[in-house]
Amino acid sequence: MDIRTLLAAIAFSFAISPTPLSAQEPVGLHIQSLTSAEYDAVVAGSRQSGEVEVIYACIPAGIIVFGTQGTDRTYSALRDQVMTVLAPIIPAVRVSQENTTLQVAEAACETARGE
Repeated sequence: MDIRTLLAAIAFSFAISPTPLSAQEPVGLHIQSLTSAEYDAVVAGSRQSGEVEVIYACIPAGIIVFGTQGTDRTYSALRDQVMTVLAPIIPAVRVSQENTTLQVAEAACETARGE
């Protein structure tokens, strides 16, 4: 199974889930053709923001998972802040949102590294 199929299946499972996302759930993104330099810039931007942090990343899979730095935020507020951090670094057309858990992101990374 390729990474896009896996991520599509994950997104679909969350779309049909009756449980809404809570404020403590991370924002997972898939970034097409993510480079190490872009990742470093995203980490620096998130640190500068003081409101979001990278809690997991896998450059080969193009996955970055963000969380909050101890603030109580809604999922949509966290997503908006993440997109604000990404905007000057990565074109929006390369970013797709993946509603994912840390464990699923790690599994997707393992799959990408195995290819």
